[in-house]
Amino acid sequence: MLGGGGQAGLIKVLLPALLGGGALAKLGGLGGILGKLQGGGLGNQANSWVGTGQNEDVDPDALESALGADAIDDLAREADVSRDEAKGGLAALLPKLVDQATPGGQVPSSDQLGSIVGKLDLKRLMG
Repeated sequence: MLGGGGQAGLIKVLLPALLGGGALAKLGGLGGILGKLQGGGLGNQANSWVGTGQNEDVDPDALESALGADAIDDLAREADVSRDEAKGGLAALLPKLVDQATPGGQVPSSDQLGSIVGKLDLKRLMG
């Protein structure tokens, strides 16, 4: 079971966000997050996470700009971390989460996504 705070707390908030729920429901799930990244100038990074090649790093401040300060505030509050920890943790975890949630380089349908998220390798995310 994942506890609160730190990376575990962030993952606990991010997993439902991929499905369009939880504290980050306003982002619109995986598709909405990818859309915000594309619109916020982070399309190359987001595409690398979905694709089957190497995942590109993302700057925490650029991520905040693309997703919105409110989303970072919500993430920090729900994960019980500071804003800086939320931004840094999101920049470290989101590429891995998106990579694992998009097997074969394809964004799954919402029906498939629930099953995929339930099978994510949490140890690999935190490693």
